[in-house]
Amino acid sequence: MITRKLLSSACLAILAAIFLPLELFAQAQAQVPGGGRLDRSVQVVLNSGEDSETPLEIYGGEVEPVGMLPNQAMPFTLQFPSTRAGEPIMVALLDGGQVTAVTNQGTFVISNNGADAPNLLISAEGTFEFSFQPGATAGLYRVLVTVGVDQYQFQLYVKRAPANN
Repeated sequence: MITRKLLSSACLAILAAIFLPLELFAQAQAQVPGGGRLDRSVQVVLNSGEDSETPLEIYGGEVEPVGMLPNQAMPFTLQFPSTRAGEPIMVALLDGGQVTAVTNQGTFVISNNGADAPNLLISAEGTFEFSFQPGATAGLYRVLVTVGVDQYQFQLYVKRAPANN
């Protein structure tokens, strides 16, 4: 009787040792609402002005949402690993607005849902700088940045303009 209990306990311990580490590893990965994972391969910084920078998180390709006012320009910097320097980068405006991209090739204005976007490249330092300016309409504006197979979607929420008192 004792041998049977001991054998059962040993089998249970072996099975737990085999399967438990797999479950713990799967749970240890950073999960966020919506199933996206925290992406640390790229850094996104909101340049708030007067040398103030706010880092933004990326979850499953979606950049942390940003609130702004109508017609307000917001500058962003994407910092890629330096190994990605010189790679082509595409910008698409999914809901209107305008992007001004500053690259080693010059300054480019992208509008019309990105249809007029030039061929842009990640800088030698691994950065891509752009400024987004929405229209006068409140609501959600999305900007999609594509580098190779990686896509990063910016969600910019434009608040109603404050009433003039």
